[in-house]
Order: sequence, then structure tokens, then C-alpha cells
Amino acid sequence: MKEAGFWIKVMVSSLFLATAGAMIFLTLFGRSVVPKVHADKSCTVAAAAGTYGFLASGSIAGVGPIAVTGLLTADRTGNLVANETSSINGATSTATLTGTLTVNSDCSLTASFSDDSTLAGVIVDGGREVDFIETFLGALGFTGVAKRVKDSAD
Repeated sequence: MKEAGFWIKVMVSSLFLATAGAMIFLTLFGRSVVPKVHADKSCTVAAAAGTYGFLASGSIAGVGPIAVTGLLTADRTGNLVANETSSINGATSTATLTGTLTVNSDCSLTASFSDDSTLAGVIVDGGREVDFIETFLGALGFTGVAKRVKDSAD
């Protein structure tokens, strides 16, 4: 009976030492064995360069419903050109807007345009799509989706 108690003590001690050893090892070396997470390489201004077809709808406070479609082209330095057709409260028009683009490493983005509108969005689907919301002077404009139709030629 005394012999069984001895082996239980040995097993408990061994378990304690193995657990303590693992904790010390992980404390000292754990950071070097944990894989690092890297930002998506498609989330840069240069990687976002290309032409996108977009469709959006919503409303402008005090004005009425809005629907917009068109093509937006972004160059590798963050310059934008949007050729769009819009219907604002039933009146249809076309416009060409210019703007600038900023892309963050977490794939969020912002843009500002020559009509004083601003856009906030996120790059999804490996850079093939941008989901966005656009505002005019702080009032909700519209939400939409832009899909890449071709990569940048420059």
C-alpha cells in the first residue's frame, strides 16, 4: 500500500513539473512561436487602383431619394475620377467628379470628392469589391457597392 502512495506522489510531481516547464517555456519563448498576423496586401492605395462599376441609393435630408450609377477610376497615387448618372428626387443628371482616396491597412478607406461629398467604406472580397456609404456635408447620401471591372493600367 505504501508503494502505491509513493507512485501517486511521483505522478503528481511529474505532472506539476511538466506543467510548470510548459508555462515557463511559453512565457519565455511563446511570442516567437505564435504566427504573426499580417495586413491584407490588397489594402493599399496602389493595390486599389483600377476601375469600378458602382450602384448606390439612399436619400439626402431635405432633398429626397437618390440613386447613382457609374464608373469610378482610381490611380496608384490615390486620385479618383467618377463618371456618374444620378437621379435626385426624380431629376436625372450626369457628372464627372474628381477626388482623392486614402486606404488603411485594415482595408477601411475614405475618399473626398469635388462636389464636397465624402465616402467611407471597406475593401472586401480580396479587393474585388468596395462597400461604402457617401455623405454630403454630414447628411446621409447613399449606401452602395462598387465592383472592380478592371485593374489599373499604370
